[in-house]
Amino acid sequence: MLVARLTRFLTQLISETSGLSLDDTLALAHQSPQLAREPELAAALDEFHTLLGRFRLHQTPIDSLLAHPVSDALADFFR
Repeated sequence: MLVARLTRFLTQLISETSGLSLDDTLALAHQSPQLAREPELAAALDEFHTLLGRFRLHQTPIDSLLAHPVSDALADFFR
């Protein structure tokens, strides 16, 4: 399941880089060699990062972020 794989990936990344902003964490995620082997994860993270940028510019509603699988993975991480 995509959300479970995203949760594992983000948990590992965040635990290794605690203190970074969400934007910086997503930028760092794009450099992970693991994403070269898992294009579905890479696409989901890229899409979420793009949506986050558009949200900051008031070009997309927060609902699009909250409905995204990366948002679900982050919610799992914080539980």
